[in-house]
Amino acid sequence: MDAVESNMFPSDPGSHNSNHAVEDTSLVGSSVFQMPPEVEQLLEDLDAIAREEHPRQQLNLSEDIKRQIELVFSEDYGTQLSAGCWEDSRLKILNVLGLCWSNCTFVNVWDDCVYILGQISLREYEALHMPLQSSKVLRRLNLRMSCFGLIVERCPELEDVAARLGDIIRTMENLEAFHAWGAEMSMTDWAQLAEALTWRDVSNLTELNLGENDAIGTEEGFTLISTVVRVANKLNCLDIAQVRMAGPAAKALGESVALHQELEELRLSPQMEQWEDDGIQNRGNTQVIEGSMTGGPKECPLGRFIASAFLTDHPNQSVRSLIIHSWREKGWHVLRLGALPEFLRTTAFLYHFTLEVEHTYLLGCETEGLFEALRANCSIRVLTLELHLDRAASPTGKGLDLGAFNQLVEFIKSARVLEELNLTFRNGKGWECVELNWPAFFGALGSNSTLRILYLRITKSCSFAISDPVLGAMTAWLKTTFLEDLTLHINTGGEWRHLLRSLRTNTRLERLSVSAKILEDDMTFRELKALSHINSTLKFINFFYSSIEYEQRQAAIKESFRCKARQQSYLAELRKVLGTTSWTHPTCGRVFLCGTPNAGKTALAHSALRLGTTWCTRVFKKFLPRTLGIEIHALRNDAGMQVSLWDLGGQEIFRALQQYLFPKLNKACIFLFVFSLFDRDLNKVRPDMQAEFQEEFLYWLKFITSNSEISGFNLPTVLVVLTHKDKTEKQIRRGQHRGYSYKEMAEPIVSQLRQEFCDVLNIFPVVYCVNAKKEEYVQPIVAEIYKIMEDLFKEKLFSIPEACCQTSQYILGWALHNEKRPIISFDEFSSLCHEAHPDLNSILKNLPDHERKTALRAIASYLHDTGTIIELRDPNVLVANPNWLTNVFLGRLIGMGQGFPQAEESSSRSQHPISRDGFLSKFEFKKFVDDNLLQPLNSLGYIGFSYEKVESLMESLDLCYVVSGSKGESRLFVPTLVKVESDTQLHWNCPALKKELNAYMGFRIRCRDPRRTVLSTGFFPKFQITMWRSMKHETGFIYNCNYNIISILHDCHHVLVENSADGSYLDVLVKSAKSKELVWKFVKQHILENLFEFCASAEGSPGVSLVMDILRTECVKQLTPCAQRKDQTVSREHLKEKLKQSIKCAGEDMASIPTNLYHHVWDERSGTTLESEHEAAMDLLSPEDIVEVRDWLKCEADHLIQKSKKWKKVLKEIDGTSLSLGSADLLRGLPEEPVLEDRMSRAGFRDRRLEYMIQALDEDVKKVGEDVKKVLVKVDEMKLEIMENISTFTKVQKTTDDNVLQLIKDVDSRNGVCGSALEFPRRPYFTKDDATLGHRLTAAINIGKPLLLHFYCESIDGMHEVSKQRGFELIVGRENCEILRIIARNSLKALWCLLKLGIHVTTSLGSLVPELQISESRYNSLATMSITSLLDIIEPQSISQTNVIDNSTAEKAWEYLREHLRHKLPNGISDQFSLYPVVYTTNDCKTHAWLCIDCREQGLKDGKICSK
Repeated sequence: MDAVESNMFPSDPGSHNSNHAVEDTSLVGSSVFQMPPEVEQLLEDLDAIAREEHPRQQLNLSEDIKRQIELVFSEDYGTQLSAGCWEDSRLKILNVLGLCWSNCTFVNVWDDCVYILGQISLREYEALHMPLQSSKVLRRLNLRMSCFGLIVERCPELEDVAARLGDIIRTMENLEAFHAWGAEMSMTDWAQLAEALTWRDVSNLTELNLGENDAIGTEEGFTLISTVVRVANKLNCLDIAQVRMAGPAAKALGESVALHQELEELRLSPQMEQWEDDGIQNRGNTQVIEGSMTGGPKECPLGRFIASAFLTDHPNQSVRSLIIHSWREKGWHVLRLGALPEFLRTTAFLYHFTLEVEHTYLLGCETEGLFEALRANCSIRVLTLELHLDRAASPTGKGLDLGAFNQLVEFIKSARVLEELNLTFRNGKGWECVELNWPAFFGALGSNSTLRILYLRITKSCSFAISDPVLGAMTAWLKTTFLEDLTLHINTGGEWRHLLRSLRTNTRLERLSVSAKILEDDMTFRELKALSHINSTLKFINFFYSSIEYEQRQAAIKESFRCKARQQSYLAELRKVLGTTSWTHPTCGRVFLCGTPNAGKTALAHSALRLGTTWCTRVFKKFLPRTLGIEIHALRNDAGMQVSLWDLGGQEIFRALQQYLFPKLNKACIFLFVFSLFDRDLNKVRPDMQAEFQEEFLYWLKFITSNSEISGFNLPTVLVVLTHKDKTEKQIRRGQHRGYSYKEMAEPIVSQLRQEFCDVLNIFPVVYCVNAKKEEYVQPIVAEIYKIMEDLFKEKLFSIPEACCQTSQYILGWALHNEKRPIISFDEFSSLCHEAHPDLNSILKNLPDHERKTALRAIASYLHDTGTIIELRDPNVLVANPNWLTNVFLGRLIGMGQGFPQAEESSSRSQHPISRDGFLSKFEFKKFVDDNLLQPLNSLGYIGFSYEKVESLMESLDLCYVVSGSKGESRLFVPTLVKVESDTQLHWNCPALKKELNAYMGFRIRCRDPRRTVLSTGFFPKFQITMWRSMKHETGFIYNCNYNIISILHDCHHVLVENSADGSYLDVLVKSAKSKELVWKFVKQHILENLFEFCASAEGSPGVSLVMDILRTECVKQLTPCAQRKDQTVSREHLKEKLKQSIKCAGEDMASIPTNLYHHVWDERSGTTLESEHEAAMDLLSPEDIVEVRDWLKCEADHLIQKSKKWKKVLKEIDGTSLSLGSADLLRGLPEEPVLEDRMSRAGFRDRRLEYMIQALDEDVKKVGEDVKKVLVKVDEMKLEIMENISTFTKVQKTTDDNVLQLIKDVDSRNGVCGSALEFPRRPYFTKDDATLGHRLTAAINIGKPLLLHFYCESIDGMHEVSKQRGFELIVGRENCEILRIIARNSLKALWCLLKLGIHVTTSLGSLVPELQISESRYNSLATMSITSLLDIIEPQSISQTNVIDNSTAEKAWEYLREHLRHKLPNGISDQFSLYPVVYTTNDCKTHAWLCIDCREQGLKDGKICSK
């Protein structure tokens, strides 16, 4: 392919061929430059795509090709080549990319390639688009996201780009959609494109999207839009959102729309008017508002458009969807609705209406009119509204006032055709909302029977308090709502549990969307799981704002719905087939006997079965001396309640098997923890019984919690049984352990653990001490089991046919009499079902074959869930005797494989196999199975068993899988079955990674709650096999595993997953040639998500919540052995918290910021090559964590912005330049202006400083707003941007600190604190411990009474009381009462001013005397509440002329207090008040302050202060 010429767009659109078919010759032709190998490979890959014959919908480049393109177009790559070679390479790639487009029906220039190219030249832009000319395939062209802004220079030829692109568009006969959203078109660009779009008399254009192109928002631009609308007579959708539509332009567009009867969807953004701060402050001033917004309802831009388009003699009647967006611009604006309410009131064809007004207000009166119009509308079925709440005191105020809110409530009540409602409530600038009638709002939602979809969002700044009336209204609404799809985006805190609980009984809701952040709360998470189980109609819960922190809990909810969907599927089939028969609620439960070996569990089961009155008492005919794995038997009482007994083997080796087959249920489930008081080996009572009991009981509680699906209802119940009472009593009678009560030994431990596990397990408080062989001892336990089961069965979640219950009993009896046939075919199962129940037999006979088979599958699924049978992966095989599978088959195999001694073992049996990696050859495994399983089974009379059936059975149970070696030999991975003698050494598979390595990452996955949960023995082997099953069909993956290790190799990623020796955690080690964000994406998608889903599933540990820590990078590089890296991790939360703390004091210098940010210190590890080192937190954290830190930094910057804006406003008030009628006026209590100027002069205060401070605040706000709020994609860019933002943030933070200190000094100067007192505590207050309530409210103190003087800590981060401050006692006398009153009053005024400025002050009411006065004083008390309520209490008139004390008197009062304390406390005041002098080091000056010990240490750490 030759170099691309500069002028490749001919002026005549017809001079080109009609097709750009790719010739047979290679597109990668000769060149004067030698192409680098990676460029040649990239061109070949793109050439292969371009040569595909069949048209494709869209060009979807692989991630690898995109990365290669990004590499070639990077500046770093360009420096490695000559300028000509790099330019030629780029041109060739772009031209082939364009050829790939030529066969696509949809070309998305940005998504397909432009966002990975960076800036390109005009010549390259032409090369990219040339192949699109004369395309007969292309239907949709998308030029979104700054496509016109990618040119390197604004050269004169730039204007030709749109013209040449227009030439291409003219040749596209079949173009149906043109999208240029956010393309940064100029007016000239749009003129050229509009001419091309209207070039043909008949246009096929159906979609036109010009949104977010500010430059075309002119009268000329809208004239062109109107022209296109007129010509494109098939136009169906017009999107001009975020393009300012002014008055004349609005009218012209409306006239075009009125003539167009095919247009169905319309998006626009009318021009709005600025809402000034004066308007906000004077919102009660009608003249200000009306003066800035003149004209009638049809004169504003939106009114003109609506009137011209829909309210004429011949209006448009085709528009079904009208979407009005606010036009994005700095500051707050008001959108006048104009004639919109009139149109909504009269229209009968509008189906969908949206009004989204972010940072935009509606006038209160117009909002009321809007809802009145909507009440009269009979056509709108989908409504989206974004509304702002505020204290609008009059119809001309901004926001949603009380009247408008009531109209909204009435509209919701009366809407009878509305099907979907999307409501967002915002709170403008953080002002408090009016007291809206939320109960009426939720009541209206509950009364609407047509609404099916609701999206409700109430932003955090205006979240309402969930009072009892509001909560009651919400719960009543959720219980009975007719909604099918509900999204709740509200901030309610702990009330989520009540809201979710109310949805349990709802019978209509199918989909629920909530924030993933509610999963942080354990109780809320369990309530969600309970909801997923109990609500019969709910099918799906969607979580937004998700992160890796919540992935596993989301997986648990997903698994709950999967299990419920499976159950509902077979119940629906049973209802279809057996709906006419009798139905009942299930009464089948399970009891698990667990505990120490030789504890008497089997003897206890014997006694329980002998107490039965049904055929189940005959189940035990022969018992093995000890339980191998799990024995399963059935128990049934006279009331028809059926209980299956699962006798779990106590030996450690069988706990892997218990992990495999343990039913993950939280319904009708009881655990009997059995503990033997007698040590059989020592033939005496256990010597350390209490410690052994606690250890074993805690283990089983962790096992039960980890393997049970814990939700908000029906917690698993645990009963404690102490056995061998008879043997211990004999020793007591012989004089040993006389007076010792074993129940008293166990009960305190049970009580303690009962409290610890109270939210996950129901531990029965009574401890049973029994002789397990005697029925009279076991009778109370069995009675308690039936009583608990009866209570559990009261929660009737679903019903089942009685025929299924009788079938279950019949198959249990059949298995008892046919114990030599534990495995049956599906046809045999079908025959048993026919024999079980006559009604079932007659119904099944009359069904067609496929329906009969489906019904039998449903019955089998139900019986599997009850434990009657076990379904396998092979659909034609069923286990009719679960006890044989768990005890005889698997128990015997695992016992022999692990070398567990068998009582009947003969010398002829083969020894247990030994493996070094968890694998056995097929020959070894076959010999082991033949000797230890098949021969004994055949000798016992079992028939039909072969090695092939055993292998298939184990594969169906995910206990093994078969792999083929390079020479064709077969090996079986059976990690649980065999004993492994040595650990496998880790190694990196370096040959597969051809590129230079640049990323090492390591993570540790562990239990979030290690005290109560544990990853059991069988967790990791089952996960290995599950991963193998999921990846064996994936292309490009090389999957291997050894004992305790998984190895995955794919696309230059090598991942090792290693299980710890004790199974308590998993380490994920990654070595990759890709960037960190790609490594994280791969690990998250293929490892973490699979791990979380597996853990939440029935095969995993659904009760375990996993958390991810960061592993030391050097351990990953060196592949440090697992035991040596056990403590080489750090939690992500710790890193993030430390990083955030270091950001606040990182400094302004970009060069020093990286070193000032937090670095985690790793200690030297003796006996290894790990030396002491430190790693930057930014390098250790995952990309998601870095995004979180970035967002936190943005929020902190936004907080500074809001604080600065508030200070600006208050500073204006203090300076007297801008006064609010509703705000407290600090100047009212001060003398006239000449005296004020004199006082400010003496206090070192100048008006100019206020002016400069306000200007500085404006600059800070602008700087933070521009620099911090950038959207980033790549981790490296994110880190760099965080560094830049830290520098800006630090400057603003320092300026903020300076402003705080300056504001404090200004406030002090106005309240009599002169410069000589700045080195003395300035925040005194008085308390009186024995003061009565009346005295505290009136602040009246009698002469001669003692008071305690205290001082606040003066931290600029927030003044507060000092805990355990002793204070100093002062006696009120006539000579000092006036002085103390002045000090108390001025201190109170200073605190009030600081509160008004938003400076944090914390205090409590206690015995505080807010403003000291004596009973005969003429002064009135200012405060009757705590300091924290002053802003709401003090009114402007409270600070009046009579309350003013001049500075000279105030200075004398401060001087008296200082001298008095110096005289009484000659050694200083620090010990008495726990305050210490410091100096704040700011940019402008040094300021003295007195801080408590904690604030002083933090200030020294942050570098803000130095000790005096």
